[in-house]
Amino acid sequence: TAYEELKEAGLEPDFGTGGMVAEDWSSFGSVVKTMTEFKTAYDAFKARTLEFVKKVARGD
Repeated sequence: TAYEELKEAGLEPDFGTGGMVAEDWSSFGSVVKTMTEFKTAYDAFKARTLEFVKKVARGD
């Protein structure tokens, strides 16, 4: 297993058993990346939607 390989390499980090507390989730790297990607996609969708609604309202 990965833990055995770490021990063979002389590493025995304490990974703990509790995981992250909810307050720390927002600073976790993959969460930050995912939220940034989601916000970028949402902002693009919102801009396209608003442009469509404006065109419909103008009668284009």
